[in-house]
Amino acid sequence: MDGKKAADTKNSSSKRCRACNTPIPQDADNQGPFCSHRCKLHDLSKWFGEEYRVGSSHAASADSGSDGGED
Repeated sequence: MDGKKAADTKNSSSKRCRACNTPIPQDADNQGPFCSHRCKLHDLSKWFGEEYRVGSSHAASADSGSDGGED
């Protein structure tokens, strides 16, 4: 039983793919935070499709300034 607990601990500390959440082996090719080239391209397609966005405090300030301007 101690062997299984040690294996669970080892698996929980390994890196996981950001696209499919599978464990990434230590000896895997350097694909960044992804387990495969396919997952890497899948993530990139989400960026291109605007499913992911990077927030900007400048854009938020510009939006709030133009909405509430009374003359």
